[in-house]
Amino acid sequence: MPEIKKVFVRGKMNQDLDERLVPRGEYREGQNIQVSNSEDDDVGAVENVLGNKLAYSTALANVGDECIGYYVDVANNRIFWFTTDYSEESEADIISMPRAATNKKMAIIMKNGDQEPQILVSGLFLNFNKKFLITGVNVIDNYLYWTDNYNQPRYIDINKADSQHPNYAGAGYYNCEDKISVAKVAPYECPLLNQSNSGVPHGNNADGTTLVRDANVDSDFMQERFLRFAYRYKYDNGQYSIISPFTQSVFKPLNDGQLKHTRDQRNSTANEPDVPISTLDVVRKTTLDIMQNAYNKITMRIPLPKLDEFAGGVNPGSTYANDFSIDKVEILLKESDGLAVKLIDEIQLDDASAVFGSYYQSIDDNTVTVDGALNNANSTSNLDLVVDHIVSAKVNGAGQAGNTFVIDNISPSISDLSTGMRVISGSIGATQELRIRSINTGNSSITLEDINGNLVANDTSIGADNAELRFINFVGTGWIHDNTSTAVVGSEGYLYVTGITLNGSNKVQISMNKGISVADGAPLVWKKVYWRQHVEYIYRSEKPYKVLPEKQLLRVSDKIPVRAKAQEIVGNRLVYGNITENYDLPLDTNNREGIDYTIGSTIKSENEYNKNSGYFQHNKTVYKHHNLKQRRTYKVGVVLSDKYGRKSPVILSTNTDNADVSDTFTLPADIENKQAKFGGNYSWSTNQETIGKALEITFRDDYIVQAAKAYNQVSNPNGWYSWRIVVKQTEQDYYNIYTNYTANSWSNTSSTRTAQQGTSNKQIINGQVNTGSAGRSWLTLHGDNINKVPRDVEKEYDFDREGLAGSEIELWPKVIPIDAAGTSTSVHQAAGQEYIKVLSIGTAVEQGLFQGSEGDLGGSTELKAKRRIYKFVYNNESNPLVAELPNLKVEPVGIDNIDVNVPDVNNEAQDLPFGLPGDPNIGVAESPQYSSSGLMVFETKPVESKIDIFYETATGGLIKDLNDIIEVSPSAGPSNISISNSSFTENSAINTFIGNVTAVITTASITNVQVLNAVDGNNNSYTTAFNAILSGSNWQLRTADTFVFRNDSGRDTFTLTLKVTQTGGLSTTGNVSVNVTNSNPSIASGSGPVVEGASSGTIIGSVAATNGSAKTSSNKNFIIPGNVTEPIGGQNIVGLELDQSPAGNIRLKTNANYNENSLFPGNTITKSVTLNISDNGGLTASSTFNITIMRSTSIQGWAITGGSAGSACTIKCGGANAVTYYAVQGSGSNAPTSSNIYTNNIIYTDSLQQNRLFAGTSGRFAFDGDGAEYEVNNGVVGSASQLCPC
Repeated sequence: MPEIKKVFVRGKMNQDLDERLVPRGEYREGQNIQVSNSEDDDVGAVENVLGNKLAYSTALANVGDECIGYYVDVANNRIFWFTTDYSEESEADIISMPRAATNKKMAIIMKNGDQEPQILVSGLFLNFNKKFLITGVNVIDNYLYWTDNYNQPRYIDINKADSQHPNYAGAGYYNCEDKISVAKVAPYECPLLNQSNSGVPHGNNADGTTLVRDANVDSDFMQERFLRFAYRYKYDNGQYSIISPFTQSVFKPLNDGQLKHTRDQRNSTANEPDVPISTLDVVRKTTLDIMQNAYNKITMRIPLPKLDEFAGGVNPGSTYANDFSIDKVEILLKESDGLAVKLIDEIQLDDASAVFGSYYQSIDDNTVTVDGALNNANSTSNLDLVVDHIVSAKVNGAGQAGNTFVIDNISPSISDLSTGMRVISGSIGATQELRIRSINTGNSSITLEDINGNLVANDTSIGADNAELRFINFVGTGWIHDNTSTAVVGSEGYLYVTGITLNGSNKVQISMNKGISVADGAPLVWKKVYWRQHVEYIYRSEKPYKVLPEKQLLRVSDKIPVRAKAQEIVGNRLVYGNITENYDLPLDTNNREGIDYTIGSTIKSENEYNKNSGYFQHNKTVYKHHNLKQRRTYKVGVVLSDKYGRKSPVILSTNTDNADVSDTFTLPADIENKQAKFGGNYSWSTNQETIGKALEITFRDDYIVQAAKAYNQVSNPNGWYSWRIVVKQTEQDYYNIYTNYTANSWSNTSSTRTAQQGTSNKQIINGQVNTGSAGRSWLTLHGDNINKVPRDVEKEYDFDREGLAGSEIELWPKVIPIDAAGTSTSVHQAAGQEYIKVLSIGTAVEQGLFQGSEGDLGGSTELKAKRRIYKFVYNNESNPLVAELPNLKVEPVGIDNIDVNVPDVNNEAQDLPFGLPGDPNIGVAESPQYSSSGLMVFETKPVESKIDIFYETATGGLIKDLNDIIEVSPSAGPSNISISNSSFTENSAINTFIGNVTAVITTASITNVQVLNAVDGNNNSYTTAFNAILSGSNWQLRTADTFVFRNDSGRDTFTLTLKVTQTGGLSTTGNVSVNVTNSNPSIASGSGPVVEGASSGTIIGSVAATNGSAKTSSNKNFIIPGNVTEPIGGQNIVGLELDQSPAGNIRLKTNANYNENSLFPGNTITKSVTLNISDNGGLTASSTFNITIMRSTSIQGWAITGGSAGSACTIKCGGANAVTYYAVQGSGSNAPTSSNIYTNNIIYTDSLQQNRLFAGTSGRFAFDGDGAEYEVNNGVVGSASQLCPC
């Protein structure tokens, strides 16, 4: 022990000064001393005086043979000794240091006043070492603290250890490191929000069960908030644990997150607020009223520590031992937009109202089959169950002992044995559990291990020669059965195994804690579990009443040092000096510092589908509507902690096999159609109803932390105890833009000239329809969207129009119209959509999206002359701000159903004169301001945070749990991943079958196949263009998008990274290649007229053609117009040629070699030709086109626009000269002649038939040939009204 030594020469006691200030020669206190008064040179010296009272007479046993430290508590007249007989030099860290063997003795002894000494604490867990003396001891109140720079700083409550004190906790209360550590046991997992699996197998219910809306809850505190919950322990000594991990935001939108695409819809869900749930209201308000919390009552389970967290068998139930003297549990919350942690309630654990319960972590499972029906439900005496074995054998050879045994008479065969099977022998009984470690088929021998995975002892025997052996899927003592179905009666409260042996008939017999009734042949699933305990807390939306001090928020890791050489009390605070902090990080199997893992994404809870054991999070019901943000990069790390809350730094993956998925993962946009995936309903999975994705971590080693560095209560109490996942995602703040459909394919440059149908009225307006890249999409900004997509007023932009501004905002289309009904969807036409730049922002007038008051009203008396902003602008009367975007029709998103149209008739109901652009006319009919409306959602490009910080998640657990789960998982996962067919045609629709995914597996079946990544040869992403679904017993690779053949191996071949998971949860990734192949193009038949005397370049007609692709946005590409040929013989027709229009149609037209007489000899007026095309892969198509020559007949007559009956006759009879016109047959029954015209003949004013008589209007025509007057409308001859009198 450190000592202050003084030389006393004056024999003066001084208690007025601090001992550090006492002058030389004086002393603070003296007992059993005298001061010499001799005449010698030692005058004034202090000398010992022998005491006259026996200190104690009790002989203490089993305390060691050496005192390594002591402390005199003068104030309380007590002395403490620290004793041991263990001695060993060590320079190892605290995790790797040697610990006292089982035959060593050590203790803490106290002598209190005149009482006999007593042992306060003894046991190997003290780990006192003669080579490491106690270097610091202090008493504060009733607590004894000490440190030795070998173990961690420790303490005890003296009163609990003092057998003479009223608060004595009983002999052996202090029995492990966990109870004497100054650093208190810390929470390692967040509050549990799902049902306990103690009572409900898997405990997979949350939404609607533990997370509800209760009409009896008055507070609406949760309604407008995203709340996360945590807790901390307050111990009986007033010390607090660190704060537990927080849950994710506990939130569910109103109406289960559903909107309806019809007007005037309200939320009618019981007890929820009455808010609009129509997409049209979202468009109008630009906010989402359903984004209020539907939950107002949460039943959460707060995990409580227990002395043995790894006990199976008996369900601890509702009795909590409180091994660590927790006084209360504080329930905490944090709001999503705040930093403060607030206290909402406390649970007093010794209160009679505290509700305790249990749950288990499942590690392994196996199924056994009942051999013989039972009818022993709830029996207390008939507790045995006979089950079928899988393999039988006999011991081959007498006297075998050790760990490897030769067997024979194997039935069915040795190939049916597998590692992990339990061996049952009459000579083993129920006391020892043995399982197969390895199999040697060469000499029919098996090597056995014990329940801890260690080779059995060398003197182990499994029976004499020919002793019966039975092998079953491993079921161990303490394994439970939680099947609550009617197939097993009497299993309520859980069955657990108490022993396994062979019965008198050499059948495998399981002894249980209670009797059951079950049918012969019934399968029973048994699980290896570790029981845990919790206290229940029901939160009813109460407001918090206290904010934790800021200094407590920063305490994310316990600061008690791992080791300390000095300890002292300073200002009533315990202070440590010369300390050691942190632990060495674990090593992976390649001896690299860290953990080997990979990161990907998966559908929420997909890894838990159809599994009986393992690490379950139940995200599909606990966080039903949560999802990963798409188009984000996630960096995932692991943080380890000891049992007392000391944490490691963030540990990143040591994996170098695939850097793309090591610890960093970029989630692409998900544009898959999910309308009918599971049971014909909306789901992200084909296996179950679930919404959204989650990050997935795969640990690749045989452990997360090697056993030597992992916690063990006896051998390594300072080992790594728990793990937690943290995530860094720097793309943070963004907005959702809730808006009306954009208007596509309109350019505000140039002009459009439109003739009113049936009249001669003409309309010329600003702008034109352009379905190509020169067209634009127009996004109306109103409401809050004006602030979300602001104009950039600081930077100068060069625009042709006054008042326009640019914007730094970029947008990504998340929700778009999918069909003519205007249904909103997230499905894109093609993958690869990037953020879209906002080209300009201005009012509709500033953007040139209007027509002035001079516009032609088409003769309407209802339409008024005024400035009209185009109808495709939402709420156009207010001249709103409009953002100019690239044309979304030609972007990969491929929105092809909201193009602007220009009508040629008036629409008085919509106040729309002819020739002014309307709207796409999809969706829901609106008021006259806008004839259709629907929801579209854009996401703004997120702001990149410069803060390099990882955020905690709700995912974590105990290292032993995970190590054990990994250990019992198959040692080899799927291999040789392949696909039965590797090609598909470009005409494949979405969800087309490509091939079956196969793999060599080591367990029963493939449980899941995921497409982790897909790229073409140029590294363009196609991850969302493929999907794997379960069909019957086969996992099928299917298309999730449409494709186009490019005749480019770099673009037509796709490398897919598939993750295949087998029964038991083990998975493997592998690459397969698929390619898209060419499909035959197609060209439609058609017909069209050619006027007599047509010149070169005259377009006769056009027909639709495709390249064979199912991708509508690309199926007109790569078409090569060919020759025009004769239908018979196939000779080329040199006067005709084909080209492709900008819209992609194939046009037939004349060229410089056109010879009308050779095509239409004599009186021939029709000609059939063959149109030929090919595609980029050399495939061809042809169709028939019928040409009709429009031969005109010269006729004479008199015409007047409008007029009444007889008006033309009046002109004729007045002596005016007749005018020459040209008539063609049109759709009339006969061709016109110079003396006869017929109904539906067409009259032109020119021989080339370019201009119709009365084009766009009507009038009267007096025909010189037959003397009659006819009604004519847009050149088409009607009925004769009269004969002219002259």
